[in-house]
Amino acid sequence: MTDKLIAEAKSWLKSGILNQEGKNYSKSVYALEMTLEMALKSVVASSGRDAPRRHDIIPPLEELILSKPKIFSTEFKNSFISIKPVFMELLVVRQASAYSYETSIKEEDFRTIFEQNYHPVENMIEACEKELKRKEGNLSEKKK
Repeated sequence: MTDKLIAEAKSWLKSGILNQEGKNYSKSVYALEMTLEMALKSVVASSGRDAPRRHDIIPPLEELILSKPKIFSTEFKNSFISIKPVFMELLVVRQASAYSYETSIKEEDFRTIFEQNYHPVENMIEACEKELKRKEGNLSEKKK
């Protein structure tokens, strides 16, 4: 399941890039939020829980980190803390991007939001992948 979620995150990221290149900026932001959402859900799933079927993944992941702090690396926790404000912004803007024909946000604003948040999201995917590999390594060691 975690591999599928990471693959899904990367697919959304590619979609965001293509939409950005095609000047479909509102959809690029939508894809960026989905990228981050899928990557974070992979970490929840790696902890033996079902990935929540909701967009705001922050509360379940915070609860998981607080209830089982020893299963997460300090590096991942720090990455998670730094990405929270980015995710919360993208979550709000994602909703507006889905209804860009109704919102007061301009297409050019969506372009800027994507550009400002692309690298933090890309870095979080890498942090999630690293955390998944670390957890897999720990599991392999326990089986020996």
